[in-house]
Amino acid sequence: MIYPPPSPSPPQLSGTARENAVNVTVTTLTVTDTDEHGTPAWRTRYVVRGGDLGKNFAVETDPRTNDGRLYVIKPLDFETSPRRPTCHLRARSSDRRAPRPSP
Repeated sequence: MIYPPPSPSPPQLSGTARENAVNVTVTTLTVTDTDEHGTPAWRTRYVVRGGDLGKNFAVETDPRTNDGRLYVIKPLDFETSPRRPTCHLRARSSDRRAPRPSP
C-alpha cells in the first residue's frame, strides 16, 4: 500500500543569510505527515533538488520534531552571484517502504 508523502507546510518558504556567513540557519522547514510519530515512515528526509548552483546549502532533520533546518555550508558571495541564491527542496519519508501501523 502506498501512503501520501510528507507535505510541506507552507509549500514555499524564504529566508535570509548574511554574506560570507557559514552554518547560519536560513529557514526551518516543517511537514505534515500522517504516519505515526517516531516511526521510520514518519521520519522525513529533506533533499536539495536544484537551484543551488554554488552548492551553498544543506538541510538536516531534527529527529525529535521532524523539522528541517536549511543552512549555509559555503559562504555566499553577493558580488559574484548573478542573482539571489535559491534552492529547491524535496521532503520525503526516510523509509518509503515502511508499513503503516494499523488503527
